Amino acid sequence: SAGGSYGSGTLFKATAQGTITTLYNFSAAPANASGLEINSEGAFPVSGILAGNDGTLYGGTVFGGSNGTGSLFSLAPDNTLTTLYQFSSLSSGINSDGAGVTSTPMRASDGNLYGVTTLGGTNGDGVIYKLTMPALPTVTLTLGSTQISSGGSTLLSWSSSGASTCSATGGWSGTQATSGSISV
Repeated sequence: SAGGSYGSGTLFKATAQGTITTLYNFSAAPANASGLEINSEGAFPVSGILAGNDGTLYGGTVFGGSNGTGSLFSLAPDNTLTTLYQFSSLSSGINSDGAGVTSTPMRASDGNLYGVTTLGGTNGDGVIYKLTMPALPTVTLTLGSTQISSGGSTLLSWSSSGASTCSATGGWSGTQATSGSISV
């Protein structure tokens, strides 16, 4: 949770053979006049890590972020960290959205991330949070005919939602439009 190049924690992987590789060093989080550790991304990642199907890792921090109350983050497979959410400031230990993430986020069937904080909320005892995640891209494929004679062809049509690019592999390969059709 602490340590690393700047003293604010790291994300790392460990192999069964005991090799440890640092994936990300959280930036320095110097204390402000109120004693809160402030930085742009969060500090002291003590929550567990959720691994997404695409290799992205999700977690939270206890401190840091723009208000010193922690953040939720993702780490892409190329080790690029994205701050997904920064918890709001506390006033006498109370805020609307919680502070200090110590639990592993969970992805529910609705695609959103859920977890708990140990501080903040209306009574200062933490909250159960929901982080709305962007919808995953979808693609719909339609064949002009489901029965094709040997040597024949049919029209393959596709459309997508939530996608900015489309690529195909195999006999039909390369970058394609996000919707269209082709004779196959």
